[in-house]
Amino acid sequence: MPDIHFFVDEEVLLNALACIHRDCEPLDKFVQVIDAALDIDSNLATVCCYSDVYSLEVNGSDVAQLVFEGNEEGSVRDSIVKFQIAHSRTVACDSNNGSGFANTALLDAGAGALISTNGRQHESWWDENAMTLVADVAHVPPALRSLFLHYKMSLDLLVLYAPIMYENIYFYAEVAELKSTGVDFDSGRAEILSHLTYLNDVAPVDFRSGISAKEIIGNARAYGVEISPESPSTHKNKAAMKEREINIAGEKILCEWHTKLQPTYGRIHFYARSYANEKVAKAVNKKVIVGVIAAHLTT
Repeated sequence: MPDIHFFVDEEVLLNALACIHRDCEPLDKFVQVIDAALDIDSNLATVCCYSDVYSLEVNGSDVAQLVFEGNEEGSVRDSIVKFQIAHSRTVACDSNNGSGFANTALLDAGAGALISTNGRQHESWWDENAMTLVADVAHVPPALRSLFLHYKMSLDLLVLYAPIMYENIYFYAEVAELKSTGVDFDSGRAEILSHLTYLNDVAPVDFRSGISAKEIIGNARAYGVEISPESPSTHKNKAAMKEREINIAGEKILCEWHTKLQPTYGRIHFYARSYANEKVAKAVNKKVIVGVIAAHLTT
């Protein structure tokens, strides 16, 4: 299986450490991003950083001197300890061709995510088709999606990655059921991930906004995804509507809204208003519920 790598930009890290006695926030925020990547199962992603970062120099002083002298202040000490813990969990990337340790390692790997607040994606060596920038905790799931597509990973691997890649989706229907859509996963990988990304990123906002169904459909279409609720004729078919019904926390939920991978087949049925039911909201943490995955249900 392809090994997704996150590389910690040591230049950003050094700048954050350099100002630690004036302002802890830059280091704290950067460590939060590193921690978010480290929280991914180590079998699914590897986080790399220069091993001997304390020997590097900042403003004429080595990092060890900067961080270990005069750090009796509680907030400074806490920030340094958090960094030390995060750094101890990373894997070494110690080669440097003059571009920096993280940059060199990313170039050598050919693909990966760079944890950095610098605009590296504008530099000449950056390959936008194989590299992704992670400047914030919120960038970690999209980075995984991008690299999942780059490596053309399998449906079996999506089963493992989906809970991290789509943190706003509650999969009542198992991810593996995507095999039942009638859409070949290898040829439809990008389309399938696009639909899941819509459900994760756009649907939670639109379905809470109070806009009309027509506007919701229009926004999805603008995103490149076709969605719709069931037709009046399907609503009249009790047996058909029963196929769209699931039960969570003892509550019946109707997943009539669905995305359309193809015009006549490939349906991901979902419920995007879990927040409206207290029991359901608590059970699924107010996430969008993917309730039924099928080629096509009875109409």
